[in-house]
Amino acid sequence: MQRVVDFARSGIAFATVQHAFRRVTHPMQLKRFREYVANNGNCWQKLERVEHFVLDRFRSACDNNVPVHDLDVKRWALFQAKIENIDGFKASDYWLLNFKKRNGIFSRKVTKFVSHREVVDKSIIKQTVDDFAAEATKEYTKILA
Repeated sequence: MQRVVDFARSGIAFATVQHAFRRVTHPMQLKRFREYVANNGNCWQKLERVEHFVLDRFRSACDNNVPVHDLDVKRWALFQAKIENIDGFKASDYWLLNFKKRNGIFSRKVTKFVSHREVVDKSIIKQTVDDFAAEATKEYTKILA
């Protein structure tokens, strides 16, 4: 759209614009495109930016092992929608359900929390266990003596 608006400046015939951009079929489209560019895109583009923002926040929270609830996702979406000037946007349960389906996100209960950083190398863990056992044995013999 930006390229069409830049090309269709005053003094350029509409037929020239049509020849350069075959999908432009009516002069009203140029007016609409100018409005979209002035508003930083149309509604679908703004909603897409909201979704990308929320997905990036979700992935960064998951990478940092932070639990994310539905309320957090809704709050992020409302925050970005306010920045994008989307009037009447509501992060409803239906929007949240569709967002989760589109991005393959599902809720699950965390019963065991193991991060990737903890299980690094078995030899280091074995050495730490041996050092602890030797230190504990030394302290234990001091107490008994």
